[in-house]
Amino acid sequence: MLNASSTTRNQPLNKLQGVRQMVSLKYCPDWLYDCVVAQIAIDFILYNVEVVIPARKFSMGLSEKYQSLSAEELASSAELVIRFLAENQVNENSIDLLCGFGFFRFYYITKTRKRSFNGLFNASKKSDSQRN
Repeated sequence: MLNASSTTRNQPLNKLQGVRQMVSLKYCPDWLYDCVVAQIAIDFILYNVEVVIPARKFSMGLSEKYQSLSAEELASSAELVIRFLAENQVNENSIDLLCGFGFFRFYYITKTRKRSFNGLFNASKKSDSQRN
């Protein structure tokens, strides 16, 4: 049976665990952020869904491993990409361009250097800096 003093005693411990988890979370790497934004744009074009729907899905998933990314931030970035594609009349090639971009950003660091996926979600693979 729980009494008031045992619940009060556990509150600082629960807060400390929450702080530790927030400190251990790092910023989402730029390359991963770019891949997610490209996929949100693909979902919008290919499946004719609102940009916010896949943005929410990715936001929730990424926020488990990285400092929180808002769905609004992801949706706004995807809308900029979609607007850029429309202004430059990429139209029917948009999906191919976005898929190629996402593929390159995911698998390559540079044109000649492949990304290593050993321990992808280890603390050493998380970024200490914010996105630009």
